[in-house]
Amino acid sequence: MLTAIFLLATTALADDGGFDHTHGAFDSVLDGAVSNAGVNYGTLGGRRAELDAYLEDVANADVSGFSRNQKLAFYINAYNGYTLALILDNPSIASIRDLNGGNPWDAVRFPVAGESLTLNDMEHRRVRRWGDARIHAAVNCASKGCPPLGPDAFTASGLDGQLDRAAQRWVTTNAYNWSGSTLQVNEIFTWYDEDFVKWAETRELPTADHQDTVSFLQAYGADFSGHPLTASELSIEALPYDWSLNKR
Repeated sequence: MLTAIFLLATTALADDGGFDHTHGAFDSVLDGAVSNAGVNYGTLGGRRAELDAYLEDVANADVSGFSRNQKLAFYINAYNGYTLALILDNPSIASIRDLNGGNPWDAVRFPVAGESLTLNDMEHRRVRRWGDARIHAAVNCASKGCPPLGPDAFTASGLDGQLDRAAQRWVTTNAYNWSGSTLQVNEIFTWYDEDFVKWAETRELPTADHQDTVSFLQAYGADFSGHPLTASELSIEALPYDWSLNKR
């Protein structure tokens, strides 16, 4: 009987691809190579075999039985892992936009859970569909204008706290800047304004005159003391996006 139970359990695990939802292999790849100051691609290059092994697991995973949080963590990590691999494959570039006519997000396909997906597929069809604006602080496009890549892999069990920390990390680095009485914000807030509006609406916060952006920034640690915050007084403009490589 015990043998039969063991065989049933291992068969179920194999059907799931035996996927490790702790994403421990990706954690090991990122460990010590990533900080708010950027990514040490030299260190990551020495771990390329480990990164490739993790991405092979990503490619072969069966996500059909994954929970919402398992899927969200999976696709965020897949996006970040494949982006790192893309940079390691092209060590001489100064920007990810040097690749594929400036648009590697649509031009390059990667094996993910039995599908062939672009980076934009992973972000827009798999991650953004869950309607959580914090994911914009989690996916990383290998550029200095991006929110900093986190130092560890996302997991289903710790996802909510990790997304909060990602948002806090972003807000305390490159999400905004003050120029006199003008609030300069990362262009991500403009590109994906509808996501931040939804974030504010679910919290019954105002959304007119970019107040959703202000509320998001304040919720995750922005210090606006001494600056006007009312819609009639506040001037908001987009910061130019820095597409240079996020290396350190």
